[in-house]
Amino acid sequence: MALNPFFGRNTRKEANIPPNPIPPDPTKTPTAEAGETLRNWPKHLEYLIKNPPEHPVKMAITPARAVHLLSKKHPNIRPLKEVKVRELSRELVQGKWIPNPIPIIFSDTGYLLNGQHRLNAVIRTGISVEEELRFGQDEALMKIIDTNLHRTAADDFHYEQIPQAARMAAAAFWVHRYLNNGMTGVTETYQRPSKSELLETYFAHPNLLKSATAGTRFTKGRLAAPTLMTALHYICHEIDPVRADDFFLKLATGENLSSRSSVMHLRNLMLERRAGMRNFTDAELAAWVIQAWNSLRKGYKTAKFERRARNEEFPRAI
Repeated sequence: MALNPFFGRNTRKEANIPPNPIPPDPTKTPTAEAGETLRNWPKHLEYLIKNPPEHPVKMAITPARAVHLLSKKHPNIRPLKEVKVRELSRELVQGKWIPNPIPIIFSDTGYLLNGQHRLNAVIRTGISVEEELRFGQDEALMKIIDTNLHRTAADDFHYEQIPQAARMAAAAFWVHRYLNNGMTGVTETYQRPSKSELLETYFAHPNLLKSATAGTRFTKGRLAAPTLMTALHYICHEIDPVRADDFFLKLATGENLSSRSSVMHLRNLMLERRAGMRNFTDAELAAWVIQAWNSLRKGYKTAKFERRARNEEFPRAI
């Protein structure tokens, strides 16, 4: 007769079973029906709130569960940022979602302290995700959650070991705006790109880094943002490398320019803005740079630079 190795022992301790195990999640998969979720899962959540485990609990977050979690958010939780919800929603739809390493946190008083952007993205897209939840935390955490953990596009570029990470991230943003009809700003047809979309833009245009030198020349005289000029040099350089190098060198330095040329006219406008005599946006300046470039390519000596209407179509480099 075989002996039970646990006979006469504390079998719970030997089997490493906690004395008060957490009840299993009643709906185990992200595809659980909303009705089932609403019947059973809230009881499971209430148990965890009242009996907070020592470690975070990994859970499937369905749209129905996200709605229930948001119903418990703290009344003083930070305002929802629509731009962030749209960014996370796009990542979900495009299959680029990366689980946040910071758990969704509940206070010891039962309030949701963070995670509302993730939860709203799940609701908006109808796509379930898996997240960790931590329970029983002090409400004071809400004042410091995420304050020092915001990752910028430059952080992601640095992680990918892209040289001049901050500058390339900003230049990629201008290229993305130009290519996606976003030079007039955020509109119904153009939304600010996510960090992953900026990386895709950069990797799709590897020669952008080579234009950094041309853009940097505008730093010395504070004529224009070097990242904007890096992007514009790249756009023109892809069309005509030799002429683009000459055009941006003269625009930055003013060397070998006739007083009546369109490039000199544009440079004077930039100098007047620096002196506070004129006020125009970087997007307007970008349009004028493209206009001056197109005039040069067409063989015209002059170009007309006027304030642009809000919805005016942005010129394309030729």
